Amino acid sequence: VKDQIIQDQEFLSLENLANKLCMSKRTLHRHLQANGTSYSKITARIKMEEATKMLVQTNRSIQVIAQELGFTETTNFSSAFKKYHGLSPKQYRMAKKLVPTEPPA
Repeated sequence: VKDQIIQDQEFLSLENLANKLCMSKRTLHRHLQANGTSYSKITARIKMEEATKMLVQTNRSIQVIAQELGFTETTNFSSAFKKYHGLSPKQYRMAKKLVPTEPPA
């Protein structure tokens, strides 16, 4: 589903995703609901997974990451991230970068 939702680094709208899958918005909505999820839940999860990777694997600022994921305000991104992970983006980045890694034996 993730590959279907993200096209050219942009999130498809629910309507465009339904069209791509050759079904109506309502039918897609019913399929997602039958599986205990929704379009907004899926996109939120994808955004948080991408944010997690970017925070750990890049030195991009939190503001840039927020913009790249489609958040108009950094505070909205930070709130969503904290709700998902229990830590602010800054706290998460610091915690993950401070974890010592064992050298290979």
